[in-house]
Amino acid sequence: MRWKFLFFTFLVVSFFSGLFIRNGGISFKTKKVSFPQLTQNEDFLAFCKEAAASPDVFKYFKRNPIYNLFYENLSYEDGKKILKGIKEKMPELLESDLLERIRKMDCLGGPHIYDFGSIGPFSATTLHYLKFAGDLKKAFGPMNELRIIEIGVGCGGLCKVLHEVFDIEHYAIIDLPESLELARKHLSALGLHHIRYFTPDEIKLEPSDLLISYQGFTESSAPLQKRYIRKLFASAARGYLLCHFFPKHFNLRSMQKKELLQSIQTRQKEVMIHPEEQSGIDEKNYVLTWGQ
Repeated sequence: MRWKFLFFTFLVVSFFSGLFIRNGGISFKTKKVSFPQLTQNEDFLAFCKEAAASPDVFKYFKRNPIYNLFYENLSYEDGKKILKGIKEKMPELLESDLLERIRKMDCLGGPHIYDFGSIGPFSATTLHYLKFAGDLKKAFGPMNELRIIEIGVGCGGLCKVLHEVFDIEHYAIIDLPESLELARKHLSALGLHHIRYFTPDEIKLEPSDLLISYQGFTESSAPLQKRYIRKLFASAARGYLLCHFFPKHFNLRSMQKKELLQSIQTRQKEVMIHPEEQSGIDEKNYVLTWGQ
């Protein structure tokens, strides 16, 4: 499960990232921001900034242990389970031209690549992004000229995959400044120059056709989650948020499932919650949706 991997990796790289055990939990240096989130670790943000500035670091940033604390940490076994779900439920996503366009992303940043037989080599994380795109199609059907807002971005991998699957008119992403620097470099290298970038402090009331998150929403503090709900949820025609809970070891309190659902229902009465289908990565992953 993802939280177990994160917990283990925190321990392994503790000498490198300044982590230490205290009172049964883990404390680590955090960057002071108005609205905390899981990725505000100072070493992680410093690495994002360095990868965005240095071609040598950027070349292999996706396999750096600090980066892998949060992203690009799915295994070959995870990838096989994801691919099985795609083959069973959304085989149209395995069309060769689409796969080749998406595979270009794995040529950047040196991710861990695995041979998945009939579809060839891929990062398991890239396959999960592809499954996410398929889940959107299943949930909402064909969508054109989309205005998308994504909460939490990593290096923009999901953004790239969605641009290959859907007709997107506008795309905005929200994350910490250092993460946005890396995402801008990565997405620009992939030919995506029209993306808008916002920090949590900069978000304002803005309508969208689709509000999405690849776990970033539930990796935010409760005050930041409430800010997102207040600023973005009511004006989003559709929502699809992949969510998960993690232990309290990470010194971040986010809303629990019941509280989160009640808070969202103040803006979106028809919100539904259900387990993520056909993944096999983490049985505790769930999805919040509305607008179906």
